[in-house]
Amino acid sequence: MKSRIFYLNALMTLVTVAICGGIGVICVKLYWDQEERVLKDALDSRIAEHEAERLIENLTVHNGWFILAAVVFAALSILTLILVSRFFSMILTKKIMEPLDLLEQGAQRIRANDYSVPVVYQGDKEFEQVCDVFNGMQQHLKEEKEKNARYEKARQEMVAGISHDLRSPLTAIRGAVKAMLDGVVKEPEQQKKFLQAAYRRSGEMDTLLSELFYFSKLETGGIPVQVQELNLSEYLRNYVDAKKDLPDYADVEFTCDLPEEELKPAQADPEALQRILDNILSNSKKYAGVSPLRFYVSLQQEEDGQRILIQDNGGGVPKEKLGRLFDEFYRVDESRGRKEGSGLGLYIVKYLCEAMGGQVSADMESHCEGFGGLAVSFVLKEGEIQDGGEGQNTDR
Repeated sequence: MKSRIFYLNALMTLVTVAICGGIGVICVKLYWDQEERVLKDALDSRIAEHEAERLIENLTVHNGWFILAAVVFAALSILTLILVSRFFSMILTKKIMEPLDLLEQGAQRIRANDYSVPVVYQGDKEFEQVCDVFNGMQQHLKEEKEKNARYEKARQEMVAGISHDLRSPLTAIRGAVKAMLDGVVKEPEQQKKFLQAAYRRSGEMDTLLSELFYFSKLETGGIPVQVQELNLSEYLRNYVDAKKDLPDYADVEFTCDLPEEELKPAQADPEALQRILDNILSNSKKYAGVSPLRFYVSLQQEEDGQRILIQDNGGGVPKEKLGRLFDEFYRVDESRGRKEGSGLGLYIVKYLCEAMGGQVSADMESHCEGFGGLAVSFVLKEGEIQDGGEGQNTDR
């Protein structure tokens, strides 16, 4: 880079000198030819012709010393120009190479997995912009590396946790089956209890595996979100009524605050919305720790769309952990000592909400009297879908 800058600068100088020198020689030649004629005419009238020619030759460019002096002058001029060009090339090279050297050092640090030192350069505006872009890229790489490290740690914890969560029901099922095979449990009533316990544990395994399978399909784009116009008020009424008829929700109470007036249609995928609501309710059932469990379900009109809120009457979540509640594989009870779970339920809620163009959040404020547990809410866009939008794949 340095030699190329010098050679180009020197070549530019030499070409310029050659052109200027050629023009100068032509001009001097024309000038001296004219002067020779004038001088010869003036001398012819006073001295012999051959004496006049010899005198003119000694006084003009035909003189050998004059030619030698001109050549020496030209050589010195070229040498001076080359030296000056070299000097300014060094200055130019230094200005150009300083930020490039800093960027090279930064790239070497990144290669060594050191993202802590930014490139500091003050000088030409163009190079400052390049260094700022480089620093932005380095910061992005640092954040991605930290994110990947957290993801990998969470993945490892998830694998270990799933092993634990699968082992517990499997052990219970095997114990129940073995007790019956060995004749330890002979009474029909006891056998029924053992079978019910085994069935319940197998259901827990099925739920866990279904959640993991669903998450895997989401990550690979296997479940596109099909947005369509949906009446959320009617949808939520039907959803709550359907839940009340299920045996698993026989002891669960619902308090609904749904607008009587008809709202604009919202943009949502019915299946994705059901998965979101199911995961929120399932999370509360698993971790609320109260009996009877009660849910407050509301639908509110807001400037940016329609907000669905679900709050339970449980113990809630520590405020310092609310920010990570929707992270993949995250569990508030990290010891896994109390409840089984994959840590994917609320992450899937966030994923699907964002896939439908919405936003999700959680808080511990009481949104209704008697409800002070975890509140999960999300906003969905409303209005008609533009032509060609219905059925559109909005998967991220």
